[in-house]
Amino acid sequence: MTTLLVTKYVTDSDDIEHPTQLQVTLDLALLKKVFSFVHPKQVHRLRLLNKTFATLVLSDDFALLCLSNSVPKTQPGDWSDLFAITNKRSSLSFQRPNEFQELFFQWPDLYQRLYAQQFAQHTKSLGKVIGLGRGRSLTIPHHIQEMTSLVRLDLGMCGLSGTIPYAITGLTALEYLDLSRNRLEGGIPVGLGNLTQLKLLNLEDNELTGDIPADLGSCVQLVGLQLNDNKLSGPIPSTLGYLTKIVKLYLSKNNLSGPIPSEFGQLISLSELRLNNNSLTGSIPSEICRLQQLRSLYLNRNKLSGPIPLEIGGLVQLRHFVVNGNELSGPIPQSIMSLEELELCNLKGNAGFTCDFDFDFSIQ
Repeated sequence: MTTLLVTKYVTDSDDIEHPTQLQVTLDLALLKKVFSFVHPKQVHRLRLLNKTFATLVLSDDFALLCLSNSVPKTQPGDWSDLFAITNKRSSLSFQRPNEFQELFFQWPDLYQRLYAQQFAQHTKSLGKVIGLGRGRSLTIPHHIQEMTSLVRLDLGMCGLSGTIPYAITGLTALEYLDLSRNRLEGGIPVGLGNLTQLKLLNLEDNELTGDIPADLGSCVQLVGLQLNDNKLSGPIPSTLGYLTKIVKLYLSKNNLSGPIPSEFGQLISLSELRLNNNSLTGSIPSEICRLQQLRSLYLNRNKLSGPIPLEIGGLVQLRHFVVNGNELSGPIPQSIMSLEELELCNLKGNAGFTCDFDFDFSIQ
């Protein structure tokens, strides 16, 4: 049994209402059954009634009963399409998730756990939860690890804060992971290399710090890796050279240091390489000139030195060659004249180039 104070209004002879409080004793088991039909979005308000209700709402059996009465057994939104190789998002990326997928990020820990364990184990796609974090600070629940069937986790631009939970490294079915344009901080979890089916990893435009984990080189199915616009530091791991299917590699606008790995010459599918706005040193490795699919090469605003590789003419698809703001010097290779697709070439702000042939430095 539990006791509630109920306000009753009594009208006097002058038709003026006066509140009076009555004590009402109710059967707790009956209340549990009745209030379990309250929508989970509103059930937290029951905690304000009294301490008994607060305890009831946060009990396993009530929470499970409440979710069972509201969450459909088959939930919509398990999209099967994935991103195109061009990294243009499918229109399905912007479908609204069902309301329970949104609530998953807002519930107390108990409801998150039970929802993930009992109702979302077979969910294949979660997102796009647009505007999720408006007016509140929300984090990625660690109970997401229970959603072992997830193929697509699309939480870009959701106003999320906190860190990327290590629990994500256990979602080994993931093929698409987008946490871009949030307020995430801390390091990239070591263990993402477990996600060997991953085809796109987009963590751009956050506040992530620390090194790029070397085990990302185990994600050999990656087509797109976007870690740009963070605060990452340390060297670029040479293990990224194992990503032979990668088309777009964006590491720009961080605090990365050290040389450009010569192993990048193994990235035979690479179309865009953006390493600009870091503190990279050393020379431009000649191995990069083997990449016959490369169309955009942005190395500007680093501390690179030495000459432009003589083999630059091997980049037969190259359209954008941007190396301004470095310490490069020496003769410009004549093979650069064979780059018929070249549309943008910026060599400004370097230590000094020499050229013994007619070359337009202002190709833009």
